[in-house]
Amino acid sequence: MLEEPWTLSPSVALRPEPFGALAYHFGNRKLTFLKRPELVEVVRLLEQHPRLGSA
Repeated sequence: MLEEPWTLSPSVALRPEPFGALAYHFGNRKLTFLKRPELVEVVRLLEQHPRLGSA
């Protein structure tokens, strides 16, 4: 799984918050809390890396 490329789904929106971000999926209406700014940065940069492990 770490050797595969990952991208943020177009169905997901990230809303910046002081603690990190809220991730909202428009399809299933699920709300997820990203509780660290570092995690938000990794999620935003997923497309720029050839595999998850390098992100």
